[in-house]
Amino acid sequence: MNEEERKRLARFPEEFSKITSNILDNDLLKIISTKLPDTKCPVPTLEARMGGYTTDMQEKIQDAWSSLITSTDPKVKQLGIDLFHYNIHRSGFSFSPKTFGHVASVDVRRMIPGYVEAISDPKYLDPMEEEINFNSFDIENFLSQFSRNHSSNKRLIPILERNS
Repeated sequence: MNEEERKRLARFPEEFSKITSNILDNDLLKIISTKLPDTKCPVPTLEARMGGYTTDMQEKIQDAWSSLITSTDPKVKQLGIDLFHYNIHRSGFSFSPKTFGHVASVDVRRMIPGYVEAISDPKYLDPMEEEINFNSFDIENFLSQFSRNHSSNKRLIPILERNS
């Protein structure tokens, strides 16, 4: 994902309510809200109430996402795709209780342009990369960045007591 696309997705929550104001009666859109910036997160984010739904309701939400992506209206279709990309941008492929990417059905994932190719071929997203060399993976750099990204989560990054 290039820098412009990352910037666009970072601004996506600000545009969400404008985009969705004309789309009525979609179960996925009904559970998504825009969370305004606060001291923990300085940018607006999209969050979804995901807990406590029955299996039937979860299926309705999945179907609602499919209906966005299969819409004949290009703006509605793009919204379904953008919601998927936003979730990947926000939490990667991991599960997060604050995002809703995990309710994207296999059918939705298959309809996302480039998704299947990207997860099937690591070179797909970067055609300039001749070879991915996992032997050159810098674990120290990764751990340092991971620590910075999760420094407030004491379960992931415990504070070690110094022995004086």
